[in-house]
Amino acid sequence: MMDSIRRQAFCPAFTCAALLLAFSVVTSLFAETQNASFDEGQVVSRAVMMRALPAEEDHPFPRAVINAREEQISCQPNNKTLLSVHYRATPTTKSGMNDDAIVIAAPENNKYQVLKILDSDAGIVNGELYSENDFEQDFISINGLRFLYVRNRISGSGGITEHAVYTISSDNIVSTIPFADVSKSNVLNAPEELRNGQLEFDGSGFLYSAGIYKPKDPECCPSDGFYHAEFRLRGNFKENPVNHNFTPDFQFVVAREWRSADR
Repeated sequence: MMDSIRRQAFCPAFTCAALLLAFSVVTSLFAETQNASFDEGQVVSRAVMMRALPAEEDHPFPRAVINAREEQISCQPNNKTLLSVHYRATPTTKSGMNDDAIVIAAPENNKYQVLKILDSDAGIVNGELYSENDFEQDFISINGLRFLYVRNRISGSGGITEHAVYTISSDNIVSTIPFADVSKSNVLNAPEELRNGQLEFDGSGFLYSAGIYKPKDPECCPSDGFYHAEFRLRGNFKENPVNHNFTPDFQFVVAREWRSADR
């Protein structure tokens, strides 16, 4: 009887390994069938990225895919492919923005590694979905180079939009290209200051305009007219002599600036 029990309990090594492998495969497949939020560094299939993001504490409604773009952006020594997926939940309050997410990923072994996640600041206010901001995305070309361009639209009477131009290193580090600081421009006189700036992509760079205010001016009425600037892209990719990675070294610099009576 004991021999019979021992025989039933005995598990050859190859059988155990096969069972563990089968369990691992089933577990992996089960995980990929679930709608789940992403973490930076996570590797997932394209099919998973095309599914709606589930509701969670800070985003109480599922967010569906409204746009997915897979294109090459510039890098050295070779260009990189990025998949940028835009998710959205429409707010239930008229005063709020959309509850958005943008997930940026790069191909890795027939799947995609999540490199960057942008999320709206959202939640439930007075029983309704309310979001402080939402996004728009495009791939753009400047000086023969390709970048991912994201606008972050922020709610409020001022209609603020933040602009981010994304580039990438050869080891898949995503970063934004900085803009030169114009708050201390030489065309301003003390104690003038810039407020309510607007930035617009013009196909070869960015045009910027802002009101020129005295410190006590109301937001509606800049007393000293308007400031204007043309931003143009400068820089390139630099090779690290130690590890031979290429990192972006770009900046949008002021090519021309002036002031006027009208915007």
